Amino acid sequence: MCSVHLCGGFDPSGAGSTMLDPNHSDRAALLRAKGGPKAALFWLARRALHLDVYRFYAIALAGIDHGLPPPLPDGYSVIALRNPSEISTCNPHLVEQLDARSGCGVATALRQHGRVYAITDGHRVVAQLRIDFQYANVDTPTNLIMDFGEKSAFLSFLYTVPSSRRSGWATYLISAACADLARDGVRVCVCHVQATNVRSINTFVRSGWIPIALLVTTTGKRRLWVHRSSRAAQLGIPLKVSPI
Repeated sequence: MCSVHLCGGFDPSGAGSTMLDPNHSDRAALLRAKGGPKAALFWLARRALHLDVYRFYAIALAGIDHGLPPPLPDGYSVIALRNPSEISTCNPHLVEQLDARSGCGVATALRQHGRVYAITDGHRVVAQLRIDFQYANVDTPTNLIMDFGEKSAFLSFLYTVPSSRRSGWATYLISAACADLARDGVRVCVCHVQATNVRSINTFVRSGWIPIALLVTTTGKRRLWVHRSSRAAQLGIPLKVSPI
C-alpha cells in the first residue's frame, strides 16, 4: 500500500494554501492578512516596475518531532510516494490527480529521485506537495537550477484543492513530509514562494520556516538579483542559483 501515516500537526484553524494559484484579485483580503501590507508593496512593484520577487524559506529538520501524528479525520490518510514502483499500489484516480499538480508528473518526479506526498479523502486528493533532493529545476519566476547543499530537500508544488483551503491541510502535510525527511537524515528543507502569496507564506511561517533569501527578476523572466541572508549560512545552505 502507498498509504502511510506520517508525523505532523493538524491545525483545523490553519489556512490551506497553494503556491500554484496565488489569488491577486482579492486586494482587501490581501491587506487584512498577516504580512498583507508588505505583500501589497511587492504587488505594486510588479505592476509599476515589472519586477517579480520570490522569498526563500527554510526549516532545520534536526528538531522535528518523530512521534506519531495526531489522528486524521475518518476517511483521510497521508500517502508518500518514494520510488516509481509504488505508483502501481495507488489508486489510478489519485495518481491522475497528483500528476496534474506535480509539475513533470509523479512518475518523472520519482525517477528523478524525488518524492510526492499527499493527503487523500477516499479517491480525492485534498493536498499535495513534491520534494526534490539537493538540486531543483524551476521555471518560476524564470528557468533556474538551484543547489541547496548536501542532505537538503526542496519543497514545491504545494497545492490544496479550493474546497478544502483554510482548513489546515497544507500545514499538516508540510509537517508530515518534513518529519519523514528528518527520519531519513535530511538536515534542511527549502521552498520559494512568490512574495505576494500571503497565505502560502503564512502557512510556512506558522510551521516554523524562516526567510533565508530574496530572488528578484523582471516579469520578462530575466534574473536580476539574489540576496542571501545570514540565516542561510547559519543553516549551511549555499543556495547556488543559476539560469538554465
